[in-house]
Amino acid sequence: MDNPRSLKNMAEREDRLKRRFKSPVAKLNKFVDRVRKKTKKNYHIPYFDPEDGGVKARCLFLLEAPGRMAVVSGFISRDNDDQTAENFSAEVKDLARKKTVLWNIVPWYIRKKPNGEIPQEDIDEGTKYLKRLLRLKDLRRHLRIIVLVGEKAQRVEDFLRENLRSSKIEVVKMPHPSPQNRAPEKEKKIRDALNNVVRILKR
Repeated sequence: MDNPRSLKNMAEREDRLKRRFKSPVAKLNKFVDRVRKKTKKNYHIPYFDPEDGGVKARCLFLLEAPGRMAVVSGFISRDNDDQTAENFSAEVKDLARKKTVLWNIVPWYIRKKPNGEIPQEDIDEGTKYLKRLLRLKDLRRHLRIIVLVGEKAQRVEDFLRENLRSSKIEVVKMPHPSPQNRAPEKEKKIRDALNNVVRILKR
């Protein structure tokens, strides 16, 4: 059951940390450890949430970069203690959580973003690890759709489509559910995108 902002509780964070190397997220979080070691960014790269579907997920939501509260909790999660995570949790409530998993095009926390932008060098480096993530056979076996969440995440659309040409994985775009992005037209685009996700997963 979804529990927005539950990761503000230290006991909850510790419980999920204990489960981070258990199925179905074990292989994903071992991958995270390899990225941490390779980049030397350590805790600035949060883990996949064991409450999500892990390698059995059919839908991968690709966001932009981890926020500060993801670093605090240690997880990329809809249960983080921030408004964007709470908004996201509300938006995807009709999707079975165990069919979804969350990641970022840049997997590490960026302390300073000039003008709020993600530096292209971070996107370029992050894309290398995204490519490796999508090569994980257990994940790719179940994955049916990738949702690019936000304009910055959508900068890897061409890369994704090129790398997914021989697969049945579809790519969908939706606006970012940040508090600054709550205009009615953006809300409609989010709903339309998620309705499309539901349709694809029912095929």
